[in-house]
Amino acid sequence: MVEDCFSENVQEEFLVSFSNLDLFCKKEFRKTFIKLSPEKKNQLLDELETAEKNSEQEINFVDFIKQLTVTGYMSTEYVQTNIMKFELVPARFHGSFPVAQSIYKDA
Repeated sequence: MVEDCFSENVQEEFLVSFSNLDLFCKKEFRKTFIKLSPEKKNQLLDELETAEKNSEQEINFVDFIKQLTVTGYMSTEYVQTNIMKFELVPARFHGSFPVAQSIYKDA
């Protein structure tokens, strides 16, 4: 999604932020982000989210990941068919139904 829908600047910043997250984890905790406990992950992401956005950055990494996660989930087949009740085009045809008498006398 990032590669197809966002500018090259955002793509580069996204990849750099991902790398920096892992480098920071290795430096601070001597583990990769994936190997951290859920509590440590949440703590780290909360700290990153509340940190002020760098003036040079176009995106806030944690907010960006959250937005992509929600967008990805909301566009899944399960959500679209079971929750949103999405129907493929041309969808249902509601052609014949009774119409009340016209208010125009000549009609």
